[in-house]
Amino acid sequence: MRVPFDVSMIVNMGGTKGGVGISTVTANLAYVLGGPGAQLEPIGLVDVAYGTNSTVSKLFGLDPKQPGFWDFLMGRVTGREASIYVHQIYNLRMISNGSLSPDQLSWMIGELHSAARGDPDRVGSFVLSNAQELIVSKLKPYGASVVLVDLPSPVDSAVKWAFLRLASVVNVFVKAGNTHVDEAAEVLDLISIVNAQRARDGQPQLAVYAVVNQSFPNDNTVSFLKGKGPVSKFIVLPYSPFVSDRTDRGKDIAIKYDAGKGDAFFQDWRSKIINLAKEEYQVARGAAPKKRFW
Repeated sequence: MRVPFDVSMIVNMGGTKGGVGISTVTANLAYVLGGPGAQLEPIGLVDVAYGTNSTVSKLFGLDPKQPGFWDFLMGRVTGREASIYVHQIYNLRMISNGSLSPDQLSWMIGELHSAARGDPDRVGSFVLSNAQELIVSKLKPYGASVVLVDLPSPVDSAVKWAFLRLASVVNVFVKAGNTHVDEAAEVLDLISIVNAQRARDGQPQLAVYAVVNQSFPNDNTVSFLKGKGPVSKFIVLPYSPFVSDRTDRGKDIAIKYDAGKGDAFFQDWRSKIINLAKEEYQVARGAAPKKRFW
């Protein structure tokens, strides 16, 4: 079922391999926009990670047994509706990835493709209409007009297509180093296809940011990415041991903390995350925030 969709969506995605930092950055961007330091309207956050070991849900301390996005979608596949819980964290309104295991998700995706007779367009349309309905029915009532989506690398391409059709802004993540450039180029190819479809349907083109993550001095990843696709802007995030420690060992959101002026890498990373959140909020909304941002 298609419903009126007046939500601006910022989608964070990568290529076919994980470990590029998509979910870590998503959680920190969400904290900037919807944490205690911002005075904006409620901000939506949707976790689309496979399985119960989701970085975004883990960083926000959510119970992996609570039904979420994939439970909702599976309910639509099987005809058994799931009751979706919206988590309220500061000024964030979040839908977790849900309680399904990777095996259950693989079965569901297989069933979905089978029902669509192997037609990826039909699969994408099914995901698009249901994701649209979920966001409008569960997040919009809270006043969320900007929604961030964590779309990790292993997600089915039809799911990626669906969220790109709904998005206003997309961050394409690539880990620093030219060995990951081809993966990012594949995503940019998909975005080019989606942009052509959007133009045909009278939709505005996506604002595309290429985010080079965990960069070291003199890294040349940006030069390899130039000319690979419709990139509006390049963002280079430095490697910060403090961010890695807070995320991996502390299971916490790094931007909450101030590591001190002596940690130049973290201060640079922190400043760029705040500026990126502010810029993309403005691009998504088409206007600057009316209240103090951060």
